[in-house]
Amino acid sequence: MQIPKSLSQRVYQKKNNTQTDYLPLSLIHCILSGMTRKLTHQQQRRIATLHDKRRTATQTDEEALIGEIQTGLLIVRHGRSAFVENDVGELIHCHLRQNLADVVAGDQVCWQATVNGGNRGVIVAVLPRKTVYTKLANAEGKVLAANMTCLVVVFAPEPCPTPGLLDKYLIAAELSLLKTIFVLNKCDLLPDFPLSDLDIYRDLGYPILEISTLNGTGFDKLQDALRSEISLIVGQSGVGKSSLIQRLLPESDIRIGAISEATGFGRHTTSSARFYHLSEGGAIIDSPGVRNRELGSLTQRQVELGFIECRDLIGQCKFRDCTHEHEPGCAVIEAMKTGKMSVVRYERLLSFLRADTSR
Repeated sequence: MQIPKSLSQRVYQKKNNTQTDYLPLSLIHCILSGMTRKLTHQQQRRIATLHDKRRTATQTDEEALIGEIQTGLLIVRHGRSAFVENDVGELIHCHLRQNLADVVAGDQVCWQATVNGGNRGVIVAVLPRKTVYTKLANAEGKVLAANMTCLVVVFAPEPCPTPGLLDKYLIAAELSLLKTIFVLNKCDLLPDFPLSDLDIYRDLGYPILEISTLNGTGFDKLQDALRSEISLIVGQSGVGKSSLIQRLLPESDIRIGAISEATGFGRHTTSSARFYHLSEGGAIIDSPGVRNRELGSLTQRQVELGFIECRDLIGQCKFRDCTHEHEPGCAVIEAMKTGKMSVVRYERLLSFLRADTSR
């Protein structure tokens, strides 16, 4: 007996794990036996339910084919839903096609309007990214944001950054070819913070802006620094990152909040990365999932590239497998001894290299 095509596909796809909803075993036996007995009402309902699920899964894509392909900016995403900003600044509530995985805030996407209209659509493709920021600095793991030009690292006297945290952020930024700006929040607590510890970063050319979200100190300089950038805001919990963003964007939730009331989308956005335009120019991406920086498994060359003062020293050591710890003719040791590299940064370089080799 020839099994009906629509049912046989569901039965035999189970072997390849390409379908999550399968016909019950009793119904399969009934089909394979030639359907010699009448289907029960429960079995009929089961077939109808499976067919409805299949139609629902493909309905959005079929509707999207009616609209013209447009490009847009992904503002925020949760699960299979997202808001896309079109070329006139309108927010379109979109679903993601099933074959799209890592679509994140900052992505340039292709989308199509659905037949129902009403500022709804389907994201059908993601355009090539210029930069990405991943959960691990070695570009592995979950992608958190895309197409930014600058990494803004927020820290504070309390909680004090853990040793090496700022250096980890710098490695991630350097490997992603991002400009870095350090923002020291809660500057009203500066008497309790050793500012001299930051001199090693100033000497390397990294700007450090002192601000206070409590009284607004330093926000003019911060806005000037962000004006021409697409900046990803990162920082450990408790440093005032949310307060900083609220000062920069006092009415940030108006556009998405109005639409979320109808869609239910807004219930989830507090844990999702979100793209914001700044009124003074530039844009920021807030990613709540970016707190303590993890490096992942890096090669020695990647760690060296993450230290800007080591870039010109790569390949200059006498031995190709130099560990920069005790070998004669080591260019990095020589740079440390002559003051071209601070002792603190040298020791942190070694700690990262040792941690990588111990994995």
